[in-house]
Amino acid sequence: MAGSVAKEVLARLGIAGDVLTGDLVSVNPATGEELGRVRQMGPGDYDALVDRCAAAFERWRLRPAPERGLIVREIGETLRRHKDDLGALLTPESGKILAEGRG
Repeated sequence: MAGSVAKEVLARLGIAGDVLTGDLVSVNPATGEELGRVRQMGPGDYDALVDRCAAAFERWRLRPAPERGLIVREIGETLRRHKDDLGALLTPESGKILAEGRG
């Protein structure tokens, strides 16, 4: 099944596999195997996304620096905890070896 490894990894990360649906196909460059699909966005989608990001930044910049630092540290810790799964997602899509994907 196309994207089954990606769906398994995403499930372990708490992300629904239905994010791999759409009309743009991501393939493993080494094998040509379909890894998943993503939805393409149009100009209106990007405009809405930029607006949401700008609003989030306004809220973020009002947080005290020590609080922002703690949040960034938590993000880093979470990424390190999931390093193997994230590497497993990146490796086939980018054509890198697993050690590079984890790095």
